[in-house]
Formats: sequence, structure tokens, C-alpha cells
Amino acid sequence: VNDSPPALPPGSAAKFAGRLAFATSWAAGRLGRPVLRPIFDQALRDGARQVSPLLPSVRGALAFLIEVLRRPGGLPPRSFRFARAARPSVRIWTDAMFVPGSPAGIAFYVEFPAEPSRGQPRTERFHGSIFVGEEVTGRFVPVTVRTGS
Repeated sequence: VNDSPPALPPGSAAKFAGRLAFATSWAAGRLGRPVLRPIFDQALRDGARQVSPLLPSVRGALAFLIEVLRRPGGLPPRSFRFARAARPSVRIWTDAMFVPGSPAGIAFYVEFPAEPSRGQPRTERFHGSIFVGEEVTGRFVPVTVRTGS
């Protein structure tokens, strides 16, 4: 018979919290995130080097999750809307050019569709471009691009 208080090794606490976070991520209102905070805290307790007795907050969090899972109907449902957005999409195009030894450039074009009901009677378009120097292009890694294979 072991009379020591319940304990949870830091690695096990982190693994357990991660699995619970994944399992509850689909629940309505992100049910699990705040409740799992004490379990993540247990994983980080004492520098995550030794087994620590369970924090009272961990016991409370686990008791809460058990009660939610036992309720009639299980976890609250989460709904998704797959219908088209009520507002038209903003369209953005970008491009860049780079040839070693020549100035490099980037450009953009943005189109905001007309929305008369929101006070924008016509489509608005914006564009711009700029040449960039070595301080930008020097951070890129050269690659070979093959087109038309």
C-alpha cells in the first residue's frame, strides 16, 4: 500500500495535457483550454525535473473535465459554417523579381469589391512596388526553379 500523495512526473503531465488539449480542441467554445492550464503548470513545476505532488488546481481541473464528460449528451457540440461569406472577398496579388547583379523588386495589387450597402459604391484598387537592396535580398537562399517540365 502506497501512502504517498498522488504525484505526476513533469513529462507525463505535459504529455497528458497535450493529449487532453487535442481531444478537447473540437469542443464548443474551446472548453478545454482554460481547464488544462493547471495541468500544464504541473508539467512546469519545480523546473520540470522531479516528480511533484498533484497541485490542488490539477485535481479541480480533472474533476471538472470528468463531470463535463459525464453530463447527458457529452461535450457541447461545435458548429461550423460552410456557406459562402456574407461579404465579398478582398483580392490580393503579389509578385517579386530577382536577378543576381540587378535591383530586386516587389509589387502588390489589392482590390476591395464594391459594397453599396456598407457605403462603398464602387470597387477600389490599390497598387505599389519598390526596389529593395542587398539588406533584403541577402537574406534569401538561392534555389533553381524549373518550369514547364
